[in-house]
Amino acid sequence: MSTRRVAPPLALSDQGACETELEERRVHERAGHLLRRWHDHSDPASAQDLEDIRTSMADQTEEAASCLESTAGHLDDEQRALVKGVAQELPQLTEALPAVYRHGDYSTRNWMWHREHGHGVIDFAMSAHGIAVEEFVWLCGAVWVVRPDLKAAYFSGYGRALSDIEERVLRLLTTRLGVSYLHSGLTKQRTDLIERGHLILTRMTHEYR
Repeated sequence: MSTRRVAPPLALSDQGACETELEERRVHERAGHLLRRWHDHSDPASAQDLEDIRTSMADQTEEAASCLESTAGHLDDEQRALVKGVAQELPQLTEALPAVYRHGDYSTRNWMWHREHGHGVIDFAMSAHGIAVEEFVWLCGAVWVVRPDLKAAYFSGYGRALSDIEERVLRLLTTRLGVSYLHSGLTKQRTDLIERGHLILTRMTHEYR
């Protein structure tokens, strides 16, 4: 009897996981589809889950305000205004958004792809109830600005576009991530974090649409 050895799946972030842009779009579409199924089959959030979400949004709001104090001199006017927007808008906007059970770290390093066997996901350690757009923050800051075709493919698979409120919340949450990187980089004198923070903030204020 002959056996055929099947190569293991690769994380999408691994070099060579996708050979063409068409294949990348296919993976992103499947990733969006899988996440939508996950969200649609979420158990309802309990009262404690909802309170935890409010606390998380309040904590991120406070973090953005604190980081602004130490980074303001390193930001342009539009970036400062957007970081202020996190503190002023985030808690109120997120109150209107439904809770889902999130994967919690749905970045490409946790997507597994095999050309014959399809798409899978690993690492559920951060799974918890939250708002759906929290799943998209890393993709927004790292991928979609430079590859809007992948965003389109992703939400084609997800089955719906983001609402205007969700788009605003996504921009604010990604801005919070960027200013946090910048603050940490300045505090720890780490050039990599400073550059990452500036990159995300520039993308959110001048490039992301």
